[in-house]
Amino acid sequence: MFTSYAQNFEDVMLWRALKHVERGFYVDVGAQDPIVDSVSMGFYEQGWRGVHVEPVAAYAERLREHRPDERVVQAALGARRGRLALYELPGTGLSTARRDIAEGHGAAGFAASAVEVACLTLADVLAPYAAQDVHWLKIDVEGFEREVLEGWGSRVKPWIVVVESTLPTSQSESHQSWEPLVLEQGYAFAYFDGLNRYYVSVRHPELAGAFRYGPNVFDEFVLSGTATASFCATINARAEAARAQAATVELRVAQAERGRDLAMEQTHSLEQRVGETESRALVAEQRLQETQLRLAAAQARIAAVTSSVSWRVTAPLRWLRAAAGVASARAIAGPAHRSGVVRRAADVAKRSGAYARLAPWVRERYPALWSRAKSLLLNSSLSHAGDVARRHDGARRAPVGSSIPHSADAASGFDAIAEKGSVSVRELVALLEQEIIRQRKG
Repeated sequence: MFTSYAQNFEDVMLWRALKHVERGFYVDVGAQDPIVDSVSMGFYEQGWRGVHVEPVAAYAERLREHRPDERVVQAALGARRGRLALYELPGTGLSTARRDIAEGHGAAGFAASAVEVACLTLADVLAPYAAQDVHWLKIDVEGFEREVLEGWGSRVKPWIVVVESTLPTSQSESHQSWEPLVLEQGYAFAYFDGLNRYYVSVRHPELAGAFRYGPNVFDEFVLSGTATASFCATINARAEAARAQAATVELRVAQAERGRDLAMEQTHSLEQRVGETESRALVAEQRLQETQLRLAAAQARIAAVTSSVSWRVTAPLRWLRAAAGVASARAIAGPAHRSGVVRRAADVAKRSGAYARLAPWVRERYPALWSRAKSLLLNSSLSHAGDVARRHDGARRAPVGSSIPHSADAASGFDAIAEKGSVSVRELVALLEQEIIRQRKG
């Protein structure tokens, strides 16, 4: 399928006549853009190659960019070599070497600027291709056609010549001034499309039949959507909408990619934080396990201690020490309270079956503790005795028999203490030791 890029189907007409030629060759004078309104682009896509003549620097550069495998001649063509003033109208295909036409464009609102450019002849451009066929030559020079054709003078005869034949931006035909120059080169007029005139070389009369009618459905071509002609407006609008939609899609894709990258960064950061949290949790779990192990070891040691014989046999002594500590802490409660606590501790100790067995062992193993216990017992007993005496008509008696167990043999000793109304520490210690010795023997 052939794609048409030309302004007025020039490429369709030429392709109808020359499609049987494989990889043909063309010369495009006034080529302008490599795509927009291009007569050669459709052929280029079919494998053809050629030469582009374009004096406007911007268009010449675009041709080099898009057609790197073709020759681009950046110059104007005229009747002779040299330099000439070119009136450029940027962004249009209306640049011309004729001042009067440029002034007309200026009056229509187009701003033209004069620039001096190199000028060659058509013979200079065609000379390198004398040994090969040039299948078509197109000339579109905005009113400067006669000067270009005057510089032909070459033996190179393209098979078909297409020349724009109306004054710029009008339907006024202008071929009368230059057509004889074409006919003199051995060509016959074949077709006029309302803008261009087509000439076929007398050497290839078989091509004339391709120009009996204009482009039609049987030419099997499609529009590129890049031509500036009004009949392409709809397709151009659709193409522009498609390009806008594609740009929107690209923008959304770029935004989505940026969002994806941001999400990936956030996910990576979250994964790092989760990893750090898991590491801290692992450390905490390890510490907990260590603590549990230490606790289990401590509990095992406590169990070992509390299950030992020494722990069981010293239980009364620990209780006594604790009771004495409580009594000391509660000193503010008064002597009577201290006395009661100590006496109750002594009663418990004396009622213990281990008392007779443990007392000597404690006295020998812990003499300081033994002395403190005796002193505490004596002080509490005396204090208690004093309280009792004060409550019974002033008589000072010490009922030590209620605090310290004693045998009948020792009764006289206790009675003596009671009669005195007072007792020394030494006397009470001696009596206590006698009682312990008696219980051991018993």
